[in-house]
Amino acid sequence: MEDWLREILTCPDCRAALRGGGDGLICGGCGRDFRIADGVPSLLPRGLDLDLTPRGGEWSRWRRYMGRFISWRDRRYRSESRTEAALERMGGADERLVELAGLGDEDGLVLDVGCGSGYFRDKLPPAVRYVGLDPLPAARDPRSQRLPPHIPLPRLPVVYVQGVGEALPFADGCMDVVLAMGSLDHSRDPELVLPEAVRVLRRGGKLCLRQGASRRTSRLRKLLRLMLRPGGTESTHPHHFTPEEPLDLVGSHARVVAQEFVGRRGLICALKE
Repeated sequence: MEDWLREILTCPDCRAALRGGGDGLICGGCGRDFRIADGVPSLLPRGLDLDLTPRGGEWSRWRRYMGRFISWRDRRYRSESRTEAALERMGGADERLVELAGLGDEDGLVLDVGCGSGYFRDKLPPAVRYVGLDPLPAARDPRSQRLPPHIPLPRLPVVYVQGVGEALPFADGCMDVVLAMGSLDHSRDPELVLPEAVRVLRRGGKLCLRQGASRRTSRLRKLLRLMLRPGGTESTHPHHFTPEEPLDLVGSHARVVAQEFVGRRGLICALKE
């Protein structure tokens, strides 16, 4: 594990600094132990085991959605043609968000919340230090360690941390940019994720979101979609947003400086003041 990463890691429960290395870390506040496997520290909150089995009721509903998401993701990336089509749909929005983030060639520190495989690393300048945080570290199913056969993988090195956006295991003010690339609607509680993202940003740092949005549909139409497309994308998202809702959520924690749409994907960039 990189020394610079160890310096900014904190306990997801009490936010105290961590000590140790090798195969594990220990919280200097509450004394909790955390495992490091293949260089990836597992820093999930107390409510979740390493395989995402919930210990308490607050994560149970989210875990069911994650199971559906993993199944849907395996289907989406089971063929090369489906993968290429998916990447083409996201490409324009991703490139525009990089422009909004305004990252130059300096050695900035970027956190990608809900990074998946970390493929977005390759869209950023090589000098950037990139940390990919996800409950599925390196996009692996935490139970089987499987990867979908054609999921896009980064070519540049990625530093992974297993964690969730609701309890970011990083020190206050340590990040230059925080990205949330279509992950807010997969979180257990978006209203916890955004203040956490702003907390770990330095003053003047940027919070950049890419989030799908659509107008509200009736419960009957949602039910019909599920009946016609069992296990489809509708059943993998705990949350659905109208175009205005992500803007309102972000604006309550940081100053929005840019908002635009690329297709159905809203892009938002905000500053921590």
